[in-house]
Amino acid sequence: MRVSSLNVSLRAAAAALLVVGLSAAAQDARAQQHGVTVVGRMASAVDGSDVYGVLVAIPALRLKVRTDSAGLFRLTGVRAGTYDITFHRIGFHRLARTIDVEASVGLFDLGTFLIPPAALQLEGLVVSATANRYSRLVGAGFYARQQAGFGAFADIDDIERWGVLVNFTDILRHLPGFRVELNRNYGHPLPPTTTEFGLIVEDNRGMDTRRYLISSRRASRDDCPPQFVLDGVRMGSTHDFNLDRVNTEKIVGVEAYASAGEVPTGFNWAGSNCGVILI
Repeated sequence: MRVSSLNVSLRAAAAALLVVGLSAAAQDARAQQHGVTVVGRMASAVDGSDVYGVLVAIPALRLKVRTDSAGLFRLTGVRAGTYDITFHRIGFHRLARTIDVEASVGLFDLGTFLIPPAALQLEGLVVSATANRYSRLVGAGFYARQQAGFGAFADIDDIERWGVLVNFTDILRHLPGFRVELNRNYGHPLPPTTTEFGLIVEDNRGMDTRRYLISSRRASRDDCPPQFVLDGVRMGSTHDFNLDRVNTEKIVGVEAYASAGEVPTGFNWAGSNCGVILI
């Protein structure tokens, strides 16, 4: 029995439509499971220049991020639905918009938002200006690494919301992935520094002033102290340095990477398999 070329073409077209439909359904299911990535840009309503440090938030989902030096922001894991999204930065008017996020879209580009500066008129005052405290985080790559989705982050807004903090370990208790435990050796002579083979490298190091010991919860062993970096300078292991000596009033951001797989490029030193803490 002969089959006409028209029937063959119709069957091929139907098969192609079925494949496309199944592919779209699979993409839609993945988007519903993992969420949509929402991106956009903030620019000055005066001259269109990039505005960094704008706090972009979807309060209903407890998602927030700050724009980078190019005014760009990226929110990941946004579920499909209708949400209010807010934009706030000191020196600018607060903005609020309503967005509809579709599950079938993996990347949802909101485009550019123009944010108007807030006019301030101060008369008879002598003003001493310092660099915006968010600019240090932007310049250090804090928000860029936060958008990558690895590690735990706390910026100045988080730290101030937690209230008066006496020690750095108070901050670390708010971040997952690390264990903060009382040091049973506190007030006693420091144990000697040894190699992994038990060879003593340094002895008679004085008294132990560390009230708490910090270790990674995600490492293969219990006693696994992370590396500690202060303003880009590697300070060593958290078991060799008392983090509570750091002045919490001067801290504007903390990054905590609890496992070697989370540690960003450039901080993969020896010992980083126990994680890295950046201040």
